[in-house]
Amino acid sequence: MYITEVDVRGLCNKIGTNQISSEEVAKFITKAEARIDAVLATRYVLPLPSPTPPLVISIASDFAASFIIDKYYADIARSKEQTPLAEVYFKRAEADLKNIVVNGLLDRYPGIIEINKPQNLQTPCMKRTRKRSDMEEALSRW
Repeated sequence: MYITEVDVRGLCNKIGTNQISSEEVAKFITKAEARIDAVLATRYVLPLPSPTPPLVISIASDFAASFIIDKYYADIARSKEQTPLAEVYFKRAEADLKNIVVNGLLDRYPGIIEINKPQNLQTPCMKRTRKRSDMEEALSRW
């Protein structure tokens, strides 16, 4: 487990989560961690070592909090301002998770084992359609 109930409730404290049971919070934590593991498994050997890297804790907390806010507060009139909060948490978690895999942010963390480095798959969209100018040729040899 990457996070605790306290981590998640801490992000939701502005909207109050006392009426949500611990079991329900645990389900959202499991959902968040499954999402994280699915992405991290493309680059790292799982499970991650203990202690959990702080960035992964942050991502898991953001995902779980976004799930709670989205499920319980999206339809309530007073939560019109809370729905963007769920989006902020979710988008931040997604971006951080992508950043970990693409840029290898956990590569140097103690105990982390890489299984796969992403390849740069960018290729030119089209071949050169004109001959290089004399200046381009000279610069390419220089």
